[in-house]
Formats: sequence, structure tokens, C-alpha cells
Amino acid sequence: MKRGQEFARFQSILNDTTTIILHQRNTKINESVRLVDRRSKVRITPELFKLFPKTDPINLPNGKRYRSCAVVGNSGSLRDSGCGKNIDKHDYVIRCNMAPLKPFKVDAGMKNDYVSMNPSILRTR
Repeated sequence: MKRGQEFARFQSILNDTTTIILHQRNTKINESVRLVDRRSKVRITPELFKLFPKTDPINLPNGKRYRSCAVVGNSGSLRDSGCGKNIDKHDYVIRCNMAPLKPFKVDAGMKNDYVSMNPSILRTR
């Protein structure tokens, strides 16, 4: 099965027909949500719910688009790069797996508009 088809199977589970991004408008505290790569469900705790964006962070109202975007991974490739200010200048910054920012501010920046999260992080953090 193609990856897009696999993700599409889970849209109804998330009660959202347009996206599979969890946010505060399409989830509830204490709700159990099936993660895309798991058969088991994860309960949305109040602490986890607070981490979710209030609305879908990707789709802007009125069909507007961001002018620039930075996608920042959490590998060591940015160490000693001094790229932090350039990353933070973008209109929208996407980060991966809840990497710590303060210790790497000069190299990776601090702006954080959207964080992707591997489902295993929910269990370990």
C-alpha cells in the first residue's frame, strides 16, 4: 500500500477529513487516538493536549501561503554552523521530534511553528 493511502485510512479516526495533523480542534483530552504506525491507541493527556497547536498549523485561512519555510532536523549537521538567525528569519519553521533548542540556539535557532513527532516519543517523553 502506498504511504499516502496508508495515512488516508486514519483520517476518520482523527475526526478530520482534511488532515491527519493532531490539533486542539480535532482532539479532546482523555480521547484515545490511534497513531498512524501503530495498532494500539494513545490517550491524549492534558499535558500532551497543551502541546498541540490550537488549529491546523499548515492550512492558513483564505488560502494564504507562507513566503518562506525552513525544515530543521535534529542531527548534528547544524553544529557550529551559526545558522540559527537565518533559520529564525523564515515565516514558518518546521522541526522534528521535539529536539531541545536552547542549547543549540546559535546553530539551530529558536523559532518553532510546527513540530513533527515520531509516535515513539509519546511513550518515552
